[in-house]
Amino acid sequence: MMWWTAFKRERSIRRVLIALARQRVVVVAQPGNIWIIENAPTGLPNQAEAIATCRMRGWIDVLEDAVPKGEWNAQGMPDLQRSFKRTEPLFRLTDSGWAVINRVQTWLIATFVVSVIAVVATLVYR
Repeated sequence: MMWWTAFKRERSIRRVLIALARQRVVVVAQPGNIWIIENAPTGLPNQAEAIATCRMRGWIDVLEDAVPKGEWNAQGMPDLQRSFKRTEPLFRLTDSGWAVINRVQTWLIATFVVSVIAVVATLVYR
């Protein structure tokens, strides 16, 4: 059952990486240089461990270290009473992170296998 646990952990790490790839900066509000980001990843299971693993593997980098974090209220305005009191880092994906999302290594292995099969087939049926 150990392989199943490792598979689930790698899947959750990939899920957090994909969630980081979906975030978009809508506008940088003034004053205070507040970044308004759509689709920011929140509430994912094991998010802190997954982000630490992605940083260790070189898939993400810290873009800004202390960005104010908050939520919008129902009227579409920032809730200044409880929001923007805490700061969190803002991450960006590296080229390696995009390669993991697009599964570049899997495509490379698949094309290598197909090319080896083609070479063997031409040698056998020559």
